Amino acid sequence: MKWTTEAKVGAFTIIGIALFIAGILFVGRIDIWAKPQMTITGDFAQVNGLKNGNQVKYSGVAIGNVSDIEITPHGVVVKMKLDEKTQIPSDSIFTLGSDGFLGDKFIQISPGHSTVYLQDGDSVKGEGADAMEKAMQSAQKLMDGTEKMLQSINNIIGDPATQNALKHSLQSTATMADNAVAITQNMADVTAQLNQAAQQFNADGNAGNDMRAILTNLKQTTDRVDNMA
Repeated sequence: MKWTTEAKVGAFTIIGIALFIAGILFVGRIDIWAKPQMTITGDFAQVNGLKNGNQVKYSGVAIGNVSDIEITPHGVVVKMKLDEKTQIPSDSIFTLGSDGFLGDKFIQISPGHSTVYLQDGDSVKGEGADAMEKAMQSAQKLMDGTEKMLQSINNIIGDPATQNALKHSLQSTATMADNAVAITQNMADVTAQLNQAAQQFNADGNAGNDMRAILTNLKQTTDRVDNMA
């Protein structure tokens, strides 16, 4: 079957019109199958990485997306396109959430208890980061603090002056231990000599008693030196 010139022109015209309409829908971000939506505006002090297109979740269920983010002198205004059929109590809490430590940011809506629901064009007051976001911030601060502490320790240990001081301190400690051992040995020798001399005295005489008292005191002194070593 051969196409006539008119048929070819008509086919190309239809294809061209279809492509033109598709281009308009793509550029304008128009979704002809989208659910009816309402626009809610949230005022936040900061949004920390939130971007256009990020999800808005109601009790963990995605109900819309961030459509616009505007910086103001008093903070950040976030516009959200939400499913119009979702009834959101007017006292619900809007916070900034995150899918894990490295995941995308999103707006989390925690349901309130009011029987009055948000309507298209309403504004809400956004609150600070949720528990996950706060945990991430705390973990980051802890990591930063640990890194600084390790760096400080490395600087101290790596300092030549500190290394020399530690070396001298260890040498002094070793010298003190050697001296204590020498003193203990000398006192042990003296004790042995005195003990030998004591045996030459009468065991029941005054000289023997005095000598035994001296030996007892000397032994106590030796024990204290041993403990110091």
